[in-house]
Amino acid sequence: MSWTKSSEQPAAAELALRADGGVLALPVTEGGEGGKAAFIGAVADLQANLARSGQAARRTPGLDAAVWPALAERVQGRTGLLLILGRC
Repeated sequence: MSWTKSSEQPAAAELALRADGGVLALPVTEGGEGGKAAFIGAVADLQANLARSGQAARRTPGLDAAVWPALAERVQGRTGLLLILGRC
């Protein structure tokens, strides 16, 4: 499976956090075809990106103030990553 074909862009079906601090993406196409795991970056970068997403959601008008804590709790529960507001 190629990551560069525009007609069939794979989506990350799963992220795997490695003990050495790396993140692997396990891709799948819309048709359900699985691909080979690919290194996509560092856990620290993923943590910072998720924190920034949470901060943006928190500043969005109309969203409940509980959005950030709920996101941080879900991320920590599923990945073990602790997201701290303002530290990214």
